Amino acid sequence: MDLEVSVLTATAATTLVRQMTTEGWERVHSALGAWWRKARPGPEGRAVDAHLARSRATALDARESGDHGAEQELVDEWKVRLGTVLAERPQFADELRQLLTQWQCAPPAAVADRWAEPAVEPARADLTVHASGRGPFNVTGRDLHATGQE
Repeated sequence: MDLEVSVLTATAATTLVRQMTTEGWERVHSALGAWWRKARPGPEGRAVDAHLARSRATALDARESGDHGAEQELVDEWKVRLGTVLAERPQFADELRQLLTQWQCAPPAAVADRWAEPAVEPARADLTVHASGRGPFNVTGRDLHATGQE
């Protein structure tokens, strides 16, 4: 599995498990179920709803008891499941990316997590990069804002 697909499956699995404990779960469940049945027609596609229901029950129990290990096991399980689908049918990666974007950009009320930690101000990190020569260089990060050139 290439790095891009690996990152996609890890992000999708993590987001999926988080969504299992929110009020927006039905929307996520419906969208993933439809995607899965399209990507995996037949018995496996029809069985996804049962897998999702069992996973959600486990996620709710884990969240209520504070069992982060059980939540991580669910993430790992769904990483494998999603990775298997994309390894066999890579043409479905773009659709999974679109679903992930929808899940992450949903209105706050739709994904309000009853057990979420109180919101905190994100930490600030400053990074200075000095490059020399003519070769390209890359700096990556979330919400990266580049200012000025020397």
